[in-house]
Amino acid sequence: MSKRLTTIRVPEITDRQLAELASATGLNTTELITTAIDRMYREEINTMNETITISTGTYALIELAKLVASASNRGEYYDGEGSTHIEDWLAEGSFDGNETIESLAAEWDE
Repeated sequence: MSKRLTTIRVPEITDRQLAELASATGLNTTELITTAIDRMYREEINTMNETITISTGTYALIELAKLVASASNRGEYYDGEGSTHIEDWLAEGSFDGNETIESLAAEWDE
């Protein structure tokens, strides 16, 4: 398979993580990034196409998660026991179509 050169900027922490992973796995930076993107793609592809309908419209799961997180006090994560990400919380929810972004944010904050 042919490869093309892509330049990216990463924060210092990511650079350190890449170095640690390379040392631990024996993979080079290209292999590490390719593996990470492939894993994320496989995990996220199903939720990327998932939609949820509420009173204000139909939203992609990721889009609705960002809107609810922005409207909430909690943000994207719940830091309590078992920490749940808002996308997981929404994906596991059931909706009757009467919800609003504000009502979901209030429920997420509970």
